[in-house]
Amino acid sequence: MPSPPADPPHPEESERLVALPAGLATAIAIALVVAALYLGQAILVPFALAVLLAFVLDPLVTRLRRAWLPRAAAVAIVIAATVGVLGGLSLFVGSQVAELGRDLPSYQSTIQKKLRTLRQAVVLNGGSLGGASRVVDVVEREFDAARRALHPGQPAAAD
Repeated sequence: MPSPPADPPHPEESERLVALPAGLATAIAIALVVAALYLGQAILVPFALAVLLAFVLDPLVTRLRRAWLPRAAAVAIVIAATVGVLGGLSLFVGSQVAELGRDLPSYQSTIQKKLRTLRQAVVLNGGSLGGASRVVDVVEREFDAARRALHPGQPAAAD
């Protein structure tokens, strides 16, 4: 004798059962997309920059094509100009960084002179700025420590 058919689940129960796995599936999908983007950033960031650069440079290529240049020649000219501009900017920034590196010792001496002037002003005011005096002492010790670390053979600066 066959068994009687089971009662179908109540609609509220089936909705609750479906809602939890759908929310879980959405959370898993989001986690996978974020993980893929994080792990693939070494490839995706240059790719995104290339696509952006292509959109920026396409109008230049189109104008050169209208001047009856073949596509390959137009692309080569635009790429060469872009590399030239980026190279020039890189050389400019590099020269500025090198100049800053050469000028850092003069900046250090200027800061030390200003700290000495501040110390003299504190002493002339009768030491009423004791906290400022301590700060000046700490900063000067840090400068001396940095100088000794950069130039181990040189003696510390005299006051």
